[in-house]
Amino acid sequence: MAHWYEIATDQEIRQGEIMLGVPVLSPLVYSGVPAPGSEQTAEVKTRDLIVITPSCDLVAERLKPIVVFCEHFDLQEEITSKRLNFSQVPEIEKGRRSIQYILPASIFPAATMGSRIVDFGAIFSLPRDFVMKHAVAKESGPRLRLLPPFCEHFAQAFARCYMRIGLPISASDYSKKKTG
Repeated sequence: MAHWYEIATDQEIRQGEIMLGVPVLSPLVYSGVPAPGSEQTAEVKTRDLIVITPSCDLVAERLKPIVVFCEHFDLQEEITSKRLNFSQVPEIEKGRRSIQYILPASIFPAATMGSRIVDFGAIFSLPRDFVMKHAVAKESGPRLRLLPPFCEHFAQAFARCYMRIGLPISASDYSKKKTG
């Protein structure tokens, strides 16, 4: 059985890096575009995130100031809470539910993590400096990182989710209108 992960021991962040308990600001109320200088209400929520930004954009020569993430959840908790039906899991694994992706459990005792479900619809961007400080903080614990080819497969699944093109009418509907 191939290992999907390694434990990240360096000071870098790469695509496919899993970060647990990342503090993220979430607006409490959205009432339209705020006026300049107005106050907004937000709370800090801790979220489990996985890096989406390509690794090449996180190296010193091409440094991007923002890191893009997707949120992931414990698969068993999602099934137990009925937010996900167990019968959907094989469909997700086969790529038939493009908005979700399943990550297997960690095999490392130092970095325990059950199977996870990634929600490609829950996208967050955070300042790179903030992410780096969180990543190397001892209280954050060890970081798991997807290994090749699993990282590439994960990135491809994310891309497939957003590269889909929907047409306003199907080709068969168009043909019927032209001939009718």
